[in-house]
Amino acid sequence: MPYEIETKDGIVVRNIPDDIPPDHPSIKAKVTNARQAAGMPQVSAADRAMADPTASMSGPERFAAGAGKALVDLGRGIAQYTPFLSNEDIAESKRLDAPLMNTGAGMAGNLAGNLALVATPAGAAKLAAAPRLAQELIAASTLPRGLAIGAGYGALTPGESAKERLINTGAGAAAGGVVPFGQRIVKGIGALVEPLYETGQNAILGRLLRQTAGPNAAAVEQRIAAARDLVPGSQSTLAEVAESPGIAALQRAAEQALPEEYGNRKVAQNIARLGAVRDIAGQPGERAAYEGLRDFMSGPLYEEAARLGIPKEVAEANQPLIQNLLERMPKGVKEHAQELARINGQTMGPEGSVRGLHWVKQGIDDLISGAPQTGMGQAMKRALLDYKRDLVKILGELSPKYAEAMRNYAFYSKQPNRMELGQALLDKLEPALMTGSNVPTRINAEALARALRQGDEFAQKALGFKGAKMANVLTDADMATLENVKKDLQRKIYAETAGRGVGSNTFQNLAQENILNQLGVSQLPQLLYRPTQLANYALRAIYGGKNEEMKVKLANALLNRGEGLRMMQTQAPDRARISRAIRTALQPLALSAPMTANAQ
Repeated sequence: MPYEIETKDGIVVRNIPDDIPPDHPSIKAKVTNARQAAGMPQVSAADRAMADPTASMSGPERFAAGAGKALVDLGRGIAQYTPFLSNEDIAESKRLDAPLMNTGAGMAGNLAGNLALVATPAGAAKLAAAPRLAQELIAASTLPRGLAIGAGYGALTPGESAKERLINTGAGAAAGGVVPFGQRIVKGIGALVEPLYETGQNAILGRLLRQTAGPNAAAVEQRIAAARDLVPGSQSTLAEVAESPGIAALQRAAEQALPEEYGNRKVAQNIARLGAVRDIAGQPGERAAYEGLRDFMSGPLYEEAARLGIPKEVAEANQPLIQNLLERMPKGVKEHAQELARINGQTMGPEGSVRGLHWVKQGIDDLISGAPQTGMGQAMKRALLDYKRDLVKILGELSPKYAEAMRNYAFYSKQPNRMELGQALLDKLEPALMTGSNVPTRINAEALARALRQGDEFAQKALGFKGAKMANVLTDADMATLENVKKDLQRKIYAETAGRGVGSNTFQNLAQENILNQLGVSQLPQLLYRPTQLANYALRAIYGGKNEEMKVKLANALLNRGEGLRMMQTQAPDRARISRAIRTALQPLALSAPMTANAQ
């Protein structure tokens, strides 16, 4: 029939065949009138039921049938490249499926079926007849890959001719190409708005920290999480515990955003380190009090030993040893010993007496302790130490009371010796010059490290006796404190020196860098590539204020490592949801659309 009838729903019915019944009363009236005008007979209800197999089906039944048709079409799409399915068979199947696909429920079911086949790995594996292709589909993120996979899906859409199959292949390729392009656009849009709100800024900074840490980002996060402050009052920054050259360089650039806060942190760290060593050295006057106690507990015994002297028979038996000591006495020691005794209101007495040998020992101690100032050579100092050892040993054998006095002196010398060694270490660490307010803006880390590395040798020089061992003079707690101060200083030096030469352009243009990264152009030479440079200038005008906000936020996160760790561990959920949505919705929808359209 040559009639064209537009229904209430806007459907135009052309060349109405006798076996096509109307579904709607309004359509029926118009069609009936058209048939009456043409002198045609009316179509009976039985004829309509025979012509439309879906007439008696409910909506859910049509939906299920449409979904099943998607699976059947899958088989047809594969079989069309074999001798078992002809073009005429495909055309006949389309004719038979037309009533179902002319219903809304049937069309919806077919679309849902195609989406299920494309969206799930299992369905994609069936559709492509190759699990690897399915995996590639789900992971498709580049334009060439999307085009190739889309073309593969289009090629599996049933076509009545080689030309139609070629068209389907092209349509599938175009749909597949939309996916990665759309994904990049969505990322770009997300990157444009991220700098405008707090959680977006945190996501940007978290990505920046992870990217800066590089492939070892997970290990860096573990080190930060496990790190503890080594010295009470010295709070380590993120770069000081991360052991990442990139983050160290980033922190040095970030300091310019909060110079006052970073300066105060460095001063506080130095005060804490000096304080830890000063606790070993003791407060002013504390060492003198311990020395006074030592003299009180040993002085009377020395006096008693001098009063009792050396028994005659002991002196005669040890005369060769005494004579040897007197002959080996260093030049000038006798005179120095006499002067010391005179200053203390005493007389030295005979050289071979207990009193005389005691003052000789005092003179030797003076020479040894003054060695650094007098420029005494190491050989002479070793000789003096050997002489003192022999002198003390013989004195103890000559006078048991003198030996008791020396034991008391040694026992009550532990705390003064500890403080004296602590002061020597403090002198190495503490700078000679500080600010007018006595604030330690810098300390001598290398000098302290050398002293600790020398260990016993340094202790012997500091205390003036050859047998001194640092671990014996200091307590276990002291040794642990010094080790922690050294490690804390190592952290400081690492943060100040690691990653030298790394630029700070990323820190200056946080929003712009994020947008370019999301658009996939992060590898362009930004200082030389003109379009990127111009884009950067334009974005700077828009995001200048937000950049400053993020600079301060990042500087704070680097200064307070707990906050920085939380940023690094933030996996940017918004970005992840966008990525998943693109893979599970946009891609299946784009690829299944040509198949559904061709199924009618």
